[in-house]
Amino acid sequence: AGIDRVMMYMLRDVDPTSRIQFSSSGLIGPLGDLAVKPSWFYVYTLRNQLSGLLFDSELTGSDERVRIYRFKDPEDKRAVLVVWCPKDDQQVSDLQLETGEGANSATVVSLADGKMNGMSSTVELTDGKINIDVSPSPIFITITKKDSN
Repeated sequence: AGIDRVMMYMLRDVDPTSRIQFSSSGLIGPLGDLAVKPSWFYVYTLRNQLSGLLFDSELTGSDERVRIYRFKDPEDKRAVLVVWCPKDDQQVSDLQLETGEGANSATVVSLADGKMNGMSSTVELTDGKINIDVSPSPIFITITKKDSN
């Protein structure tokens, strides 16, 4: 993708009562009130899900309203598909995704306020495919491969 690193613009709010753009766009409150905001949990979940992985490719799915990015570990034993609808008013129910050759299991993690690792659930693989619901909120699908030994 041509991106090696990402930098967060603001960690904390400057002034949440100000009408100036970006004054309240931090992940935590201003000095004196450093309470975490829902966005902090979402960024933390993203970091935890993709840590140690490299961007592999953008995949083409069966529905053009859905974006799918694939990240994988250097040993190719684990991959994470990040799946979402880029438009706020779009949702896709029961989307069928191929998990790839040699998939052993799949876990879906969705973003959740108050949860540093999001909400996790195991999904059943059927002939190397899973069915999921997709919304504008990204989900992380961790796919582990069968042990080759």
